Parts: sequence; structure tokens; C-alpha cells
Amino acid sequence: MLSPFPSLSRLTNLEYLDLYFNGIYGPLPHFDPLALAKLTDFVVPHNWLTGPISNLAVLTSLTYLEIDDNSFSGPLKPIFQLTNLIDTATVENNLLVGEIDQFTKDWLKKYSRLDEPNCFTTTTGEFHNPQSKLLCPSKLGC
Repeated sequence: MLSPFPSLSRLTNLEYLDLYFNGIYGPLPHFDPLALAKLTDFVVPHNWLTGPISNLAVLTSLTYLEIDDNSFSGPLKPIFQLTNLIDTATVENNLLVGEIDQFTKDWLKKYSRLDEPNCFTTTTGEFHNPQSKLLCPSKLGC
């Protein structure tokens, strides 16, 4: 059964969210940073989530992020506004794009798994999807 992303606003003691393969669709809601101040793990792979990931940037306690195998789109950068906290992230198989600074590039190489169809180009510092004009020759990178 498919359903939109649930409201988390009343779960003020939530530390670990795991909605793996739950048939959730649509965009992420706006998260209340005060209500979710304790949230450290955000796990939502294998759903039908769409739209930008910018709403995740307010989750300032995140240390673990798993959003792979969805249809998130737009810039990857909002996740890495939190790079001083996040130590593990999986973001592959989305439609994320954007230029990445050197700090984030180094972080990605160290902590994240990036496979097709999201590819990270280490020479240019760009992150792109296969629908762009730049193509990914292998699952090991672009």
C-alpha cells in the first residue's frame, strides 16, 4: 500500500527513523528542527520519494543518512551542509545533480557509496545523473 511521507512533528524523542521499502511516495515534508533535534539516523531507501532533499538540511543531529533508490532530484549540496556530523551516507539511484566543493568531494570519497545512476566526477567536482549530457562509463565512478 502506498502512502505519503508520514508526519514526524509529534515524535520529539525520535532518534532513529527507518522506513526502508515502505511504499512511501512524494516529496519530503518540511521538518521541524526543534521537534526532530534528536534524530541521528534517517533511513528511507527503496521508496518512491521525489523532489529536492533541501528539507534534510534542518536535521542538524544526523550522523547516518540513507536515501538511495528513490527519485530525489535537484542539488546534492543541502545534505553536505551537515558534513561535520554525517559520517555515513548512501544516495545512489536518485536524480541528484550539482557542483561539489573540495571538502564535500573528499568527504564523498571517504564515506559515501556513489554508483550509477548518480555519478561523482572527481576531476571536475560535479555530481550528475545519467540524463545529463555527461555519461558514466562504469559503476566505479565517472
